[in-house]
Amino acid sequence: MSAPIRMHNACYILVPWVGVANRDAILLGRAACRVAYQAKMFPVFPMLQFGGYLTEDEMDRQLTVESWRWVRRSAKIWLCTDTEHPKLDPLTHDILLDNEGLLLTRTRSSSYNSVFAKRRPVYRFKPGFDGESVQVSLLERAEIAQTLRTNITSGLFRGVAI
Repeated sequence: MSAPIRMHNACYILVPWVGVANRDAILLGRAACRVAYQAKMFPVFPMLQFGGYLTEDEMDRQLTVESWRWVRRSAKIWLCTDTEHPKLDPLTHDILLDNEGLLLTRTRSSSYNSVFAKRRPVYRFKPGFDGESVQVSLLERAEIAQTLRTNITSGLFRGVAI
């Protein structure tokens, strides 16, 4: 199976939902979508699409499927959070881990392409206190690694090749 074609202007909006009400997560993602749209990008936020009409169980399953489908086609990832080291849900943890080339799956062979050829830049989207100002800054790999380390329990036993 060949790799999906990336859309150069697609921006995947990633909102960790652990400890946050669904409504707040959707509002944060919606604000990020608006900023991405104004920057002439194509924002992708599956939680906004499915959050209104699916049950919680259906949403968990469908959100996972759609998230993986879209993140592989996106050229950028925006991690939406208002803290330095957010608490990550398992899906967010796995997406960041996969982006860093550290998620092992049964479908990956040892001849997999270089991690650096597939890695997408990850940006932090941080809303301002006034509701109007926002910060979008590139996350360094060390910052992503620190975020993944502080959330090690979110990814415990996930992504381990069997």
